[in-house]
Amino acid sequence: MTYRIRRRPRAFGVAQIRLDARARSAARAYIRRNCQGVQGTVKSDELTAAPSRPGGRDLTSRASLNAAASGLDYAVKAAVELIVNPLLVAGLGAQVFGAWRVLWQWSAYVWGASGRSAQALQSAIANRQWTATPEDKRRLVGSAVVVWLLFLPLLLAAGAIGVWLGPAFLDVPPADYTEVRVAAAVLVVDSMAVTLLTLPRSALQGENLGYTRMGISTLLIALGGVLLVLAVKLGYGLVGVAGATLVTSLVTGWVFWRITRRRLSWYGLSRPSWKLARWFLGLSTWFLGWKFVLEVMIASDVLVLAGFASLSLVAAYALTKFVAESLSQGLSLLVQASTPGIGGYLGSGRLRKAATLRGEVMALVWLVGTAAGATVVAWNGSFVGLWVGEDLFAGHTATLLIVILGLQIAAIKADTFVIDVALIPRVKVVAGVVSAVLSVVLAIVGVWLLDGGVIGLCLGMIAGRSVLGFVAPWAVGRVLGQPFGGQCLAAARPLLVTTVLFAAALAVSPDITVDSWLRLVPYAVGTVVATGAVAAFAGLRGEQRARLVVRARAAVTRLRSGAA
Repeated sequence: MTYRIRRRPRAFGVAQIRLDARARSAARAYIRRNCQGVQGTVKSDELTAAPSRPGGRDLTSRASLNAAASGLDYAVKAAVELIVNPLLVAGLGAQVFGAWRVLWQWSAYVWGASGRSAQALQSAIANRQWTATPEDKRRLVGSAVVVWLLFLPLLLAAGAIGVWLGPAFLDVPPADYTEVRVAAAVLVVDSMAVTLLTLPRSALQGENLGYTRMGISTLLIALGGVLLVLAVKLGYGLVGVAGATLVTSLVTGWVFWRITRRRLSWYGLSRPSWKLARWFLGLSTWFLGWKFVLEVMIASDVLVLAGFASLSLVAAYALTKFVAESLSQGLSLLVQASTPGIGGYLGSGRLRKAATLRGEVMALVWLVGTAAGATVVAWNGSFVGLWVGEDLFAGHTATLLIVILGLQIAAIKADTFVIDVALIPRVKVVAGVVSAVLSVVLAIVGVWLLDGGVIGLCLGMIAGRSVLGFVAPWAVGRVLGQPFGGQCLAAARPLLVTTVLFAAALAVSPDITVDSWLRLVPYAVGTVVATGAVAAFAGLRGEQRARLVVRARAAVTRLRSGAA
């Protein structure tokens, strides 16, 4: 005799998943109580059991490997941009380079119009990585493709408008209209392809296996840099740079499809039900809204300067913020490495574990951000002067504000990542719309009406983003059961330490300029170490330091064993 248990179709959401877990537990208990001694057995493969959960040590290992892979990509990307940007400036000229930066930022808006189904797929799989069956996951992939098709007309419409109006917005000579429009059209094609090509990578990261691309994605980043340089050296201008970007996207998508097929046996497409597709469409729509919000908050700085100042100021601002922006992106990658683990805890109802892991991640982000941020404030003037020339440095005060902008968006992203894997993106989108609109309005006021240049831009953006800076941790606290007041009290001490270190770095920055890379590099490394030590002992409690040390040792051990 065989007993079969049929469960109800899964619903999405933390509370509903918790109820499913209770139902499974009750069913198994019923079998143990009432089926003892009955002829036959319950076949284990006929019980739709959830996949095994990795333990805390395995999660630490995966997070450390993900962080290592992301850190390697981040370091190589920063190095590539460090080499490529001066060559682009020299090959294209400051004006055309500024135009390219504007087109690149604009393409991010166009990409957002694709529906963000890849990001929704990653969050959905991360939330249900321990509870969904392979067929469930294939239906999620199918839903992502359906959403991409539905949003494709919107993407094409947005791209067509940008292609036609781009030359007038950039205020280029009529002779350059065709080149600008062709470059913009190539970027539209790139935006069409990127979302579909990113689905395999999103599935891999959602399963907490992002580290399996280590080394390969690094080579792809280097390939992209080589193609950009070749396009400029061969004299293809804006069109060549855009074409190099498209080729890099296509090669990257193909490589990740091969990796995902090898690592995830379940990966593929299944036709989703109408109910699932509708739910996924709603989730993707919220992620689309967030994409636009994030791009307005992050990418609108360049657009505001281009529209209300000059392309030369855009070039100076983009080059001055290079290190600070790389720092912000690196911190975001550090958070993303642990996000699948947090999502797994949330999806299985283990809120205390999720809260503990989130606290450790935030402490690490603060420590690295404070140490590296103070170093950037102190030495960025020397860096930009040696890199591209002092005339393209926006100033020490501007550097401080740019660093604050970077750390602010990194902290916001850290909390919104948790909101993503909790599958409640609505709260961040609603607050983000208010924050984004306020950021743009205040930035325009600072740049145009007050003639504040980069400083006015940064002050306006910081003030506008503060709305989301308060709402995001409040929403995460609601999910994890952590009161917002308690979070504010816990952040007071680290915030005070950061303020003191940043003020000291700003005070000494005009007097510590160097004229050699051989002097700048050791000085910068020493500053990171010194400020990091001060921040660790002045801003963190002993318990927090001990936990970070334990995590660091576990990560080093796992990386060594993986290398062996």
